Amino acid sequence: MQCLPGEEKNSAQSAQFSRAAVLDLSPGQAGRMRAPDIDLICEAFAEVVDAKSHFTFRHSVGVTDAASAIGKAMGLKAERQQLLHRAALLHDLGKLRVPNSILDKPGKLDGDEWAVMKEHPALTRAILDRVTQFRELAYVAGAHHEKLDGSGYPDNLHAEALPLEARILAVADMYGALIEDRPYRNGFSAEQALGIMQRDAGGKLDDDCFAALSSVADTIRPSAAAEASSAPSGQPAPKLVKPVDSKPSMSIAS
Repeated sequence: MQCLPGEEKNSAQSAQFSRAAVLDLSPGQAGRMRAPDIDLICEAFAEVVDAKSHFTFRHSVGVTDAASAIGKAMGLKAERQQLLHRAALLHDLGKLRVPNSILDKPGKLDGDEWAVMKEHPALTRAILDRVTQFRELAYVAGAHHEKLDGSGYPDNLHAEALPLEARILAVADMYGALIEDRPYRNGFSAEQALGIMQRDAGGKLDDDCFAALSSVADTIRPSAAAEASSAPSGQPAPKLVKPVDSKPSMSIAS
């Protein structure tokens, strides 16, 4: 993992904390836990990750709402819907390793910063993969920035290596990131976000998953969009430096 000078200690501590917490669930223990208990643990981790930055507050919850709505629209069976739900909650676990100087930077990331940012899906997968019962979940969660044409990251996977749940999560994550505020831009409206994503549908994004999102976007509860860019209670909302840009940069959906 790469890290910026002066921030290695904090980043290493975050990574160590997240690994230790997941590893507290030994394979035997995870196997004995009830499904609702596992879901509560996933939700707790999502809250920890989202609280790291003003600009990711409620992101994991919003992405989970969107992914679940897409999965339902596509007729996923209950067990696959459960897998998708948990993977969506945990997909950004690796961002505990990314310094806030990157997450909150009010401008374009430089090459080194972008390299650090792009490592978070692999770290998510590495953390979750240590628990045997989470192996498939780890793969899906770690593939949320992969694209069908191999242009995604961290592994440049192609369509044949991406199961339906990973394709749904990629669409939900991009939609969630677009409608949320970021330090370098305000959030897009749902209509604008769908218009941007339409350019990638069928090439980078799964066309059926995008069509499902388009059909349910107006039913996703407000907290997945309107509250996603709100600051935590008791803290002032951060000041944005740029208005919405109709031509987003490559990192806009990070």
